[in-house]
Amino acid sequence: MTLTNNKQTRKKWLIFFLVFPQIRPTSIVTLFPFISTLYTLGSIVSFVFVALFLVTTKKLKFHLTTVLIIAMELWIFFVTVIHKSQSISNNLFSFISSIAIPLIIYYYSDSMDELLSALMMNYEWLMYASLISIIMFFPNGMYISGNARQYFLGNENGIVFYAIPAMFLAFIHIKRKRRYFRGVILIAVCLANEIIVWCATAVVGIAVSGLLIIISARKKKMISYFTVFLGTLVADVLITIVRLFDRFWFTLYLIQEVLGKSLTLSRRTFIWDNALSLIPSCLGSGMGRGDHVLFRETYFHAHNEFFQILLVGGIPLLIIFFILLIHIGKVINKNNHVSFSRMMVMAMMTCLLIQFIATSRLTFRLYVPLMLGSYVNEIDRLIIGCSPQKRLKSVRLRLSSIKNLRC
Repeated sequence: MTLTNNKQTRKKWLIFFLVFPQIRPTSIVTLFPFISTLYTLGSIVSFVFVALFLVTTKKLKFHLTTVLIIAMELWIFFVTVIHKSQSISNNLFSFISSIAIPLIIYYYSDSMDELLSALMMNYEWLMYASLISIIMFFPNGMYISGNARQYFLGNENGIVFYAIPAMFLAFIHIKRKRRYFRGVILIAVCLANEIIVWCATAVVGIAVSGLLIIISARKKKMISYFTVFLGTLVADVLITIVRLFDRFWFTLYLIQEVLGKSLTLSRRTFIWDNALSLIPSCLGSGMGRGDHVLFRETYFHAHNEFFQILLVGGIPLLIIFFILLIHIGKVINKNNHVSFSRMMVMAMMTCLLIQFIATSRLTFRLYVPLMLGSYVNEIDRLIIGCSPQKRLKSVRLRLSSIKNLRC
């Protein structure tokens, strides 16, 4: 038993150090160039090791989610080369850093217990460091540069893409380990990060996700993923294109009084308009990796996931992305089975889909929750195996076998 535990511990730390250089805090790049260079070297070494593991073990029959993510990144890489929107070296590194963690998760999906523990350790130090930096440099957090508020993990929208998987991992940890302190503290730290920086979209996403968990737990029937997916798409169209929010008193009250935002949603409406003017010319292939929307003499991302995807990779990239989201929905809704892990994945995906309305990310920050969501069946089996009833049954079986041997 001790040898097994030692092996599991070593594997957990190996996964932790493989992931560590891939999740680089945004502040490191600007504030500490030397450390940023070390992160870059570590990221490349980590990717090489994972690639070698995959080749030597011949584990190359990839999980569908992994295939779709790699397909997305290959298309982005190809389009970026064609349009020369980024240097070859930066484009190659962006490709490597985007698929590294999905490959790590895929490779260690057979060791789900160690994988979840290692990922949680990575997100723990990131979220703790983020909260400390925000408190130390309040109200700007660890200020970087520019007019927008910047923090240790990026701007206020960037933090939630760390907080979403961190809270999911915390809830799963509580359920599988039956230990509350560590998980509850991480959840509290994630919420504190979001509340202090006050990203309205993140707060709304977390609130809606919590409401869905409560409804699912009470009714013992999970709300369909595709209901939420279609609902957020409708909201996306209404907010970004039709703009009905300034015509009704209740949305007016929600935006101005509750969320404390202007009707331009922190000038996002201007950015959306600029993005919409560019999209018709790049539907075929997109413009490659990078920020393409010009507003006030500064280039921004589109502040909407689907707009950004169209700008970067056109309709081909959007099709692959929709296939990915639909595949994850099928995994979640399989057999209409309701479980703790499925409810948590549903909450995580709901928060993510709401984020798509007002911001965009095409990096590991997006791919980690998508990968975790696609492994809900494996996480389910892990939690069932960790249950007290299951452990008691296992002990009884071992005792029974020992008695039979003695007889």
